[in-house]
Amino acid sequence: MTQYKTVALGTISTKSNFSISDKQVATTLAPIAQKIQNEGAGGWKFHSLVKVPVVVEPGCLGKLFKQPTREIGYCMLIFEKEA
Repeated sequence: MTQYKTVALGTISTKSNFSISDKQVATTLAPIAQKIQNEGAGGWKFHSLVKVPVVVEPGCLGKLFKQPTREIGYCMLIFEKEA
């Protein structure tokens, strides 16, 4: 039987510009690689990366000022291993 595990990726940010260097990409992706390495040490195999949409409702003041709901996405890493 295969077990599955999810791990939240967290926030990765970089300065936005029209030209991104290879070094900037590598620096931005380093936390993903580190989490995959950490889970691999525990016997978990990387399966996939999934973006989970979350709808954020406005609070009391937001509703008063007619702010719309907004959707944000959280990235989750999916791991698997045989039980």
